[in-house]
Amino acid sequence: GSEYMARFDYLKRRIDYTALYYRRTDVGSTYIDGGQVGAKLYTNLFQAGIKYPLDRIRSIRVNAGIRTDKLVTKGSAIYSPTLSAPDQKKSFSMLRAEYVYDNAIEKATNIWNGLRYKVYIDYNSQISELKTAAGKNSFNFGWDAWYYYPILRNFIWAGRFASDFSWG
Repeated sequence: GSEYMARFDYLKRRIDYTALYYRRTDVGSTYIDGGQVGAKLYTNLFQAGIKYPLDRIRSIRVNAGIRTDKLVTKGSAIYSPTLSAPDQKKSFSMLRAEYVYDNAIEKATNIWNGLRYKVYIDYNSQISELKTAAGKNSFNFGWDAWYYYPILRNFIWAGRFASDFSWG
């Protein structure tokens, strides 16, 4: 497999803009008529984001994107159903909003002091045709917090608390 990412940030004014493209190719397998056969998964993600800083340590961020997955079955002369198997394609939309607080200061390389946390909510929806009885939409709500406590010179205690709730 392979993985590529390109990102563009525009940070010239108060509002920051981000555009991102991510591509991943995985080699794996899938099942056709009860038999396991080779397959390749192509994933593309197009994402745009806006960040609005409230002050030096707090900001509100919103990201929106489209993700496409294409599963291509490798043809095999030994197992004939692979030759007529269509590609499986799925498309998803995503929306994420988050509040970020970050007053951590990097005193030395990987030596931090302070508190940082974020609270976020995600909405994901399959925008391609549903082929299963599974739900089309999912929601995710969570938070993630880190606290870096100095103990002695460049010796710190880093604590993390994270929680996440999903439904849909």
